[in-house]
Amino acid sequence: MEQISQWLWKQEYWLPPGISWADMEKMEGSRRPLPRDLLLALPLALGFIMLRYAFERLVAFPLSRVLGVKDQVRLKVTPVPNLEAFYTKNSRQPTQEGTETSRRRLTNWDIA
Repeated sequence: MEQISQWLWKQEYWLPPGISWADMEKMEGSRRPLPRDLLLALPLALGFIMLRYAFERLVAFPLSRVLGVKDQVRLKVTPVPNLEAFYTKNSRQPTQEGTETSRRRLTNWDIA
């Protein structure tokens, strides 16, 4: 555990060149960061998420209804059999060569 702490608080990561932790301790009014300071981040993040959720439900949604904001109409895409066949035939991550030939074939709609 001590090795992890030493690695985490290396002065090369946190301080500018030429400054060491000993220099920081000598400065008046400076407070050296402690690992437990990182424990505050999780409760703060959860608190902000809850605050956002409450704001959306209690303020934003009713206000949008009052202002007359409506959901957008989402159009359903009609499937193109040629494109579907090409996609299922080829891999999800084709090689560079495959993309060039397939791009030419798709522009001509000549999918076999």
